[in-house]
Amino acid sequence: MLKRQRSVIGYPLQEVAEYRLREGIDANYPSMTADCNGPEDRFAVEPAFNGSAKYLVKDRELGLEYSLDPDLLREPDFNIVEWYRMQLEGSGIYNSLYLAETLEFIETTRIELNSVFETLSDGLGEDLPSLESIPDPSQDSIRKNVECRFLKILSNLQAPCK
Repeated sequence: MLKRQRSVIGYPLQEVAEYRLREGIDANYPSMTADCNGPEDRFAVEPAFNGSAKYLVKDRELGLEYSLDPDLLREPDFNIVEWYRMQLEGSGIYNSLYLAETLEFIETTRIELNSVFETLSDGLGEDLPSLESIPDPSQDSIRKNVECRFLKILSNLQAPCK
């Protein structure tokens, strides 16, 4: 009698969901840290072992978990990338984290540029005439517009929850 070798299919619902979530990283919810272990380690889709029949979608980079009905994973038209993006948008967490990372980057860059400027200016230009900048009105209006938008975003994040 011929024995058949059994092969394990694995966990297709989980694996396909994780693959799709990784595909959506660049366009929908980009990584914010350079020290992330890479897209293949960012997401996990696992059964919720709390007695429910649901799955947990885990984002290891952001430290987030969302509950997902497995029936959705069985639907051919279910778009898990869109679903996850909507979870992030609905909670506001991603936007807050992104803004915090951006502000930290701006502050770090400002400190580094000041340090470079101080290093370059020490002992240089003592015998050179001082330079005067001539304001460019178009650049000034762009800067004011960006500052205005940034302050609006910041004030919305700091507004008390209703």
